[in-house]
Amino acid sequence: MNTMTVRGLFLAALLTLCNWPVMAQKWTSQIELLQSKYESTAREIITSQSRILANKQAFGSNESTYELLDLTANNLDKVARRLDALYSQLFLFELITDKANREHGRRGVERLIKELEREASSLSGFVEKTLPRAKDAETTRLILQARDLLKNTGETASALMP
Repeated sequence: MNTMTVRGLFLAALLTLCNWPVMAQKWTSQIELLQSKYESTAREIITSQSRILANKQAFGSNESTYELLDLTANNLDKVARRLDALYSQLFLFELITDKANREHGRRGVERLIKELEREASSLSGFVEKTLPRAKDAETTRLILQARDLLKNTGETASALMP
């Protein structure tokens, strides 16, 4: 059972027990959708890298492609970790009932969202700049997919402001 399934089951139990507000259900589904896209893109990159490694004779000529995919995967992983942190922070924020503490929690969530937006935007530009180094159609597709995912993450994050 992967972490998404465990997290989903845990969240479903809490939503049922706490009569979770509709707003919380909205952000959880948006973040979980992004997380699944990150996992899917990471799997595709790993598959592409495996193909490169499987062809030992051509690895020397494809070494830069492998490294480019590795760099792209690392950039996606950075944002995915921030997304996980935001998910946890939003979850905890929804549990706060005291008005003064809720305002303090809101500022913390807003800070995390702005950091996520900034990093996703910065890395999307960086990933796009690496595009000319792609030597084949599959690598180009994966880099464009990563760039679009990073842009989408920044846009989605800004819509999550509590």
